Amino acid sequence: MLIDDVTALVSILDEIDDTSERSLIEKLKLDSEFRNQVFAGIQTVTFNKAAVELFEAESIEELNRRASELAPPESLSSLAGYLQAIDRRDSNFSDDVAFMTLKGKRIYVRANVNVFSNGDKTFAVNSFTNITDWYNDRNTLAAVRTRYALALKGSQFGVWDFDIPNQQVIRDTEYLRILGYREGEIDRSVMGVRALMHPEDLSQLDAMGEFPDTFDYEFRVRRKTGEYRWLRLEGSVCEWNANGEKIRAVGTVRDTTVERQQLELMNLEKEIFKNASEGTSIESLLFLVASKIDVAFPALRCLVLMLDEARQSIRFAAAPSLPEDVRKTLLGFPIMSEATTCRAAMQSGSFRFIQDVMLSPDFSATAAFCGPIGIKTIGSMPITDSTNTTLGTICLASNDANCGPPEDLVSLERVARSLALVIEREKQKERARKRELQLQNQQKFESLGKLASGIAHDFNNLLTVIMTNAELCNFNLPPGSVANDNLDQVVHAAEMASSLCKQMLTFAGQSQSQTQHVDLAQAATKVASLVGSATKKGIHIDLHIAPGTPNVWGDVTALSQVLLNLLTNAVEAIGESGEVHIDVATKQVSQVEIDGFIFSGKIQPGEHVYVTVKDNGGGISPETLRYIFDPFFTTKSTGQGVGLATVLGIVEQHGGAIDLQSAEGSGTEFTILFPALSDLQPAAEKSVSN
Repeated sequence: MLIDDVTALVSILDEIDDTSERSLIEKLKLDSEFRNQVFAGIQTVTFNKAAVELFEAESIEELNRRASELAPPESLSSLAGYLQAIDRRDSNFSDDVAFMTLKGKRIYVRANVNVFSNGDKTFAVNSFTNITDWYNDRNTLAAVRTRYALALKGSQFGVWDFDIPNQQVIRDTEYLRILGYREGEIDRSVMGVRALMHPEDLSQLDAMGEFPDTFDYEFRVRRKTGEYRWLRLEGSVCEWNANGEKIRAVGTVRDTTVERQQLELMNLEKEIFKNASEGTSIESLLFLVASKIDVAFPALRCLVLMLDEARQSIRFAAAPSLPEDVRKTLLGFPIMSEATTCRAAMQSGSFRFIQDVMLSPDFSATAAFCGPIGIKTIGSMPITDSTNTTLGTICLASNDANCGPPEDLVSLERVARSLALVIEREKQKERARKRELQLQNQQKFESLGKLASGIAHDFNNLLTVIMTNAELCNFNLPPGSVANDNLDQVVHAAEMASSLCKQMLTFAGQSQSQTQHVDLAQAATKVASLVGSATKKGIHIDLHIAPGTPNVWGDVTALSQVLLNLLTNAVEAIGESGEVHIDVATKQVSQVEIDGFIFSGKIQPGEHVYVTVKDNGGGISPETLRYIFDPFFTTKSTGQGVGLATVLGIVEQHGGAIDLQSAEGSGTEFTILFPALSDLQPAAEKSVSN
């Protein structure tokens, strides 16, 4: 297409102060008079036959006459650029332009303009190349690419392209997003890939040797934030050189962290029940759970905490990813009386998560524990049994204050429930075992009591005859007789045998006693002072008495004997150095707790005074525990073996209960319950049968 002299058109454009493309486009759109002037200034001289065919005209004359109809409104931006090229006398202008044919068909052409001068006149020659098919294909491809990118993003698939000879990896935007990086922030070399991988997964990569034809590999990668995520790479070799050598591989990458967590935690549920059925101890089970959760949540560290029977303090803590001394500091921590995330989780029955512990004033105790070991983020999932009783928590901690909560809380909650179910079953089994043991003990103690009572009475009568006759003989002998010493020894031996009979009668519950209001706190203080004065310097006796502890009804001498025997045994179990803790307080005792005692006698639920004597000695073996209260059973080289039997007899005589917790290497704890005596309660209601 040849454009006639455009000198007049150039003068029109020169009159415009601002001929920037944007202002020119707006003027063309908004100023119809200006637009008509522009089109009037573009006078075509002629078209060639190809142009007639392209714009679907009947003839060159028709195309010349209707040329202004070719440009649709959306072509105004291209027209503005064309006009600026003419104004600048640009000898080489090119643009892709949308046109309408004279028959109303939309086409796309690549317009090339050559502006030249002839004398004082300026002309333009335009050539058009039909690019409609290419333009449509390009748009279609762009749309496909857009949909593909959106699909990958929606499915969380990234794409990688591996240059095998040069060992370079190209990652798409989604792949970089998964890793948390931007373009240019991550090394494309294979060494850069290895630097991000978890050390434990590198060995599997090294074992592959030559790059395989197909690739399906799952491993952990460190994101920019520092946390590890599980990624799954799938792909295959797609290009070889002339020698058959692999030169290119492509594939996809997907974040499988949540899936992996679900799989790990699902397998953990199975392992919990499997190990429980095989008789694995609860302590070992808790360590297993903590270890497996550490694997499932690589960005977090797991602590599993179990409460004591009173559900007030931590009885056991499993934390394989924390130092052992840190774990030990948790034992005995009064978690339910301190401001902790665990207490909040157990009280609410739901997961509690604190993004930055040090900035949370509501959990001061948690901050005090976490600060020294660098923990900044912590969450707690309660372990609750079928009766909605909280047994402990599963804690997840991180040193990163920006670390978010776990993505798979549902699976973690299932693990907590499975663990609670196993613990509940074990407790039920233990209660059943103790009830059976109580029944056996009660029957055994009744039988032994009757036997001991009968022997003691009969033997005591014989001892009375022996002592009386020995004293008569001693009286009738002349002073200084050699036989006097022999008779004195007979009397002394008879007295010792009589004392032993009294202990047997105490075990049988038939000893004579003087009952009254007894202050166990005062009795414990005296006994602790007495034993402490004769104890080695390396042994520390710690006595704690709760204020307002009520009295009990009983024989102060007998009850003091109980405390003395237990405290003496504790000191002897320690050896050269250690600690003995004595606690005297009041508590409301439920039937479930009573059922858990080794011997509960006729004790009923309600308010009781309890005494615990706990040492950190060598503990008692399971074999010894079976006979510990039997008369004349002892593990000492010297001794009669009636001390704990006497304790049991006195406790039974006073309507109390006794329990024993011990394990080899973990010390021993005795707990004794006595019914609390109300100040308004008549003494007759609390009398002790002789």
